[in-house]
Amino acid sequence: MWAQTKNLPTERNSRRGFTIVELLIVIVVIGILAAITIVAYNGVQDRAKTSNAQATSTGLIKKIELYSVDKGTYPTTLTQMTGAGAASQPYYVTNITFIPPFPVATSTPNTLTYVTCESGTGYQIFYWNYQTKALGFYTGGAQTNCAAAP
Repeated sequence: MWAQTKNLPTERNSRRGFTIVELLIVIVVIGILAAITIVAYNGVQDRAKTSNAQATSTGLIKKIELYSVDKGTYPTTLTQMTGAGAASQPYYVTNITFIPPFPVATSTPNTLTYVTCESGTGYQIFYWNYQTKALGFYTGGAQTNCAAAP
């Protein structure tokens, strides 16, 4: 009969696990993937905020045009569209923050600046573009003698 031999662990088999080099490689790969993910996430977030600011601006343009049709002129200030007297009108504006003179980077994309052109012939709406980190604007009306973006 054959003698049964016990599988005795050899020195090589008793040292199972990862080497420090293997662990460092895994940590570096995870770090690179995390950095790529964070950069991509921030880009998506900035695009979303900019789209929201642009949508808020175009919504405001529609309200300004309704005001113009109703009153025959563009509002000189947006308080004419946000006050108690305008509450029952189709051009009534809510949920928008207006700041003078121009918007800066804020966490809320519904922060806008409204500038009227000379003699009420047009207007400009400024918003913060989170992607380019600069002002974006829309111009409406006759577009004469409007202040240029700073």
